[in-house]
Amino acid sequence: MGTETELAWIAGFFDGEGSVIIAKQGENSFLLVVSITNRVFGPLETLRSSFGGSIQQKKRDIENPKWSRCYEWRLS
Repeated sequence: MGTETELAWIAGFFDGEGSVIIAKQGENSFLLVVSITNRVFGPLETLRSSFGGSIQQKKRDIENPKWSRCYEWRLS
């Protein structure tokens, strides 16, 4: 990924579905985590193959059979 159109797609996808987290790890250490959650696996796989990271199925505290399966791509 690298064309202007592809980068615009990533920006829009991240704007709608993404998040940035700064997690404290120890007394003086922090971890930056970028993630995007979506129920469609394909776009997340495109991000993983382009930038690395991992994809996991999200686990929910409460399960509802009407809810779709959901995946999260994470890069830290």
